[in-house]
Amino acid sequence: MMWRRICKSLLASVAFMAAAGRVAANDCGAGCGPTGGAGCGPTTIKVNVTEWVTQQVPVTRTVYKTEWKEETRTGTRTEWVPEVRTYQKTVYKQVTETVNENRTCTVRVPYTETRQGFETRWVTKQVTETVNVSVDRGHYETVIVPVTGVRGSLAKFGHKLKGGHRGHGDCCDPCACQCEYVPTECKKVWCPCITCEPRCVTRCVRECVQVPTTYCVTCYRCETKTECVPVCRTRCVSECVPYTYTVCVPKCVPYTYCVKVPVCVPCTETVMCCKRVPVCVCKEIPVCQTSCCGYASSGFGFGGFFKGHGHSSCGCGSSCGSSCGSSCGSACCH
Repeated sequence: MMWRRICKSLLASVAFMAAAGRVAANDCGAGCGPTGGAGCGPTTIKVNVTEWVTQQVPVTRTVYKTEWKEETRTGTRTEWVPEVRTYQKTVYKQVTETVNENRTCTVRVPYTETRQGFETRWVTKQVTETVNVSVDRGHYETVIVPVTGVRGSLAKFGHKLKGGHRGHGDCCDPCACQCEYVPTECKKVWCPCITCEPRCVTRCVRECVQVPTTYCVTCYRCETKTECVPVCRTRCVSECVPYTYTVCVPKCVPYTYCVKVPVCVPCTETVMCCKRVPVCVCKEIPVCQTSCCGYASSGFGFGGFFKGHGHSSCGCGSSCGSSCGSSCGSACCH
């Protein structure tokens, strides 16, 4: 990229120098401009120059966009499926059998035995005893006691009615009237006299007595004998029985499912890009020269690159001498 730019710059420089030479050759035979009458001085020339200009150019490009596409896929998954299985299982059963066996056993045989002993009995006997008894030997006595209560009040009232106050003295005597009549009566009162006297008492008493007696006792004696008895025996018997059971077995089952898959899709789009474009521009460049031939010989300072090119149109020879001045006169080459 850098080499391309260098080559383009060199080509532009060469084109610029060639254009400058052509302008000088075309203006050599003409008369001087406003400054040409007094001799060649500073002047300007038009030069086509290539310039690089930045422009926005529409560019079409292809880009890839990610789109999600739905796809249907088939897969397998493991499912547990119930399965019925059968196998032979050995089962042991207990069987009861009755068998007659001769066994020797000990038997208790009862018998009666007469024995002598004593029997305890309770006997009731009468016993006479002398005991001291308290006896009341009192008597009745006659005692004069005052009558109280309703009877006493009635007796007092009757006594007053009979005038019983006359017999007690003169009524004028103050002392005789102070004695109050008290009714009395005779009453028998028991006067106790407690004495202790012995007396004979008969009572019944229970007494324990041992009485000899004869009694019968049932006893047992052991005897050994042999007899045939039925005996139940249990034994285990094996038997094969079909047994059915259900187990879950893993099984691969196909199924269909949908997934979204990213897909790159090319798309064309137009974008504006900045691009450097070469443009030919005409510019005026100021040039300073002393003579017509001097302009040609100077070659715009390019080391005599345009020598011989500026004189072909104005009739000058290869070398710029006095003959050039005679043929060109006072005209200046522009």
